[in-house]
Amino acid sequence: MTNVGKITGTLKNSATSAEVEIGGAKWSLSRHYSSFKFHCDVGDEVSVLWSCTARGKLTVSDLRNGKQFLVWTDSFDYLDKDGVRSSAFKFPRCNELDEEVKFEAEVEIVKMRIVDLYLPPNKSIQSLEDASCLEVGGMKLWVSKKVLSFHSPFFKALFSSDFKEKAADSYALKDVEIYVFEIFLCILYNMDIAVDDGMIGKLAFNINSFTLMTA
Repeated sequence: MTNVGKITGTLKNSATSAEVEIGGAKWSLSRHYSSFKFHCDVGDEVSVLWSCTARGKLTVSDLRNGKQFLVWTDSFDYLDKDGVRSSAFKFPRCNELDEEVKFEAEVEIVKMRIVDLYLPPNKSIQSLEDASCLEVGGMKLWVSKKVLSFHSPFFKALFSSDFKEKAADSYALKDVEIYVFEIFLCILYNMDIAVDDGMIGKLAFNINSFTLMTA
């Protein structure tokens, strides 16, 4: 798996290029008149959290303007409006372009972070002894007991053998939204994500409930 790659081809207005796998993610480029967007997608599963920082150069050429260059850098993550699990970076507008343009988009992955919440073993949990299943919003998420216990006295007590409310196979977290809990996990795993103002209050409540510790 290489962390450097290219997307090449031609684009008409309101078109999107074919996807190219670079650094474990699927990348594509879309066009809207003279604006371009990079799309990064690591998967559409709820049980995969990811963030990615990338950079590169976009070259666009047409008969009217010749070649134009744009250098870019941005961070992408699994969070997006309306729950769409891909992200886009909008370039500054180029000059007015022809109906069809040629392009070459260079992509270099600077940092990629992926956290699996699937049944282990996976990328995040190497040992079954370290695995625990949490039920949140009707979904089952597999987490590392070591990671959660290290940061939170709540989870340290939850995973202890003498916790009275311990379930046989999984632990149910009541009155917790799956979306909010995933962001909570992103913070624990030190992922680069963007949190909007509307989420801060919900996060503060949950962090207080789980008595998050900083190390």
